[in-house]
Amino acid sequence: MKLDATTGRRALTVLLVTMATACSTAYQGAHQISTLRIGSGYQEAKASGGLIKVTYHGNRDIRMSQVEMYALYRCAEIARREGSTHFALYQTLSDALQDRRSKTVRPTTLLGIPHAEVYISLRKADAPGLLATADVLARLKPAVMAGAR
Repeated sequence: MKLDATTGRRALTVLLVTMATACSTAYQGAHQISTLRIGSGYQEAKASGGLIKVTYHGNRDIRMSQVEMYALYRCAEIARREGSTHFALYQTLSDALQDRRSKTVRPTTLLGIPHAEVYISLRKADAPGLLATADVLARLKPAVMAGAR
């Protein structure tokens, strides 16, 4: 099969656009095949004691501050979805057991790629050390949506 110059240019354009899109990092859910996570994005899972584990996996093109923001925003989205006006944020399960609450997500790197993993406990009323769901969503939404797909 012989390709003409126009078809070749179109194919090259499609390839370049696809590659550029694949490298960009946006707020999105991670693709899941069975228990294998493919690509960057957020995930959530039930954890012990009624906690919810929230993770955000970046790629080599994302800044640590974006991973921090995306993970916290996802925590607030989950709280809103579940009807909770507030949530407690914990960096680790050990922190949750000792009720050491955090106001921020502290991302790390996993094989040189930014990654965040936190736990949340959903609450129906305000208390010391809790984050207000609506406040987090309102504060972070403009920046998160600017990078959303």
